Amino acid sequence: MRLRPWVHYIPVDSNLRNMTAAIRWALNNERDVRRMIRRTQAFAEAFDTSDFAVSYTYHLLRKYASLLDYRVEA
Repeated sequence: MRLRPWVHYIPVDSNLRNMTAAIRWALNNERDVRRMIRRTQAFAEAFDTSDFAVSYTYHLLRKYASLLDYRVEA
């Protein structure tokens, strides 16, 4: 939700077409990767709480429910 590419992670296409390029970049930019790791760890420490997990799950499920094109009945 709040993770940003090139700040917290190296973005890779969903079809993995740029995986080789991403790995090469990481191997050639160790200092930047270490910074990314530190930022990601700081993010996890700030947001990896049970309250955040419950809130995230709630909002995620609400979003999925809004995408349904039929009524679910119990």
